[in-house]
Amino acid sequence: MKRINTLLVVAMTLVLSLGLTGCGKSSPKDVAKEAVDAQFKGDLQAFYNLLCEADQTAMTYDNFITKYVMPKDAQALFDLVPETRDALKAGSFKEIVNGETATVTYVLTVPNMDKIIKETISLEILQQMMAKGKRMSSLSDLPDEMKENIRQYLAKNDIPTLEIPQTMNLVRENDNWRVNLNLRDALNLGNMPTPFVLK
Repeated sequence: MKRINTLLVVAMTLVLSLGLTGCGKSSPKDVAKEAVDAQFKGDLQAFYNLLCEADQTAMTYDNFITKYVMPKDAQALFDLVPETRDALKAGSFKEIVNGETATVTYVLTVPNMDKIIKETISLEILQQMMAKGKRMSSLSDLPDEMKENIRQYLAKNDIPTLEIPQTMNLVRENDNWRVNLNLRDALNLGNMPTPFVLK
């Protein structure tokens, strides 16, 4: 009987210890991956929920979704050729923890806008547009024939990409890692961060 009680105590101890370690909090790297995934999906609610308390205090969700927007060129490219969104990838996540703060570095793969433009839009046509006083601040400003050139080029060729090193800062709050965009300072400086930038 004593042996059965001992075995039961050992078994329960193992079950509890496995259960507790299985319920551990996510690492900074896990939270960063979750945040990047939410950005890729355009799920700003999920991304906002991962922000630290200071960021959520600095900006309500309703205000956040009007300011934390996709760069104009990226959105124009995704609207023009939706398949280009599939080129977005993130990898090589590495974390450095320093007490209650952490930095996660990763590599973001994005469509190479410079190459797409150089391969599809002639300098002569751009100069003609500028001579007529037409400004091109985004792909959406291009004439329809140029947009069609981009569509055809990307239909015939692989989407050119480039890799951009990224850094995400996190802070530990109540044993949970949270993304720290430092929104209060960003608002004060008028330099709102964006999900990512195409180059």
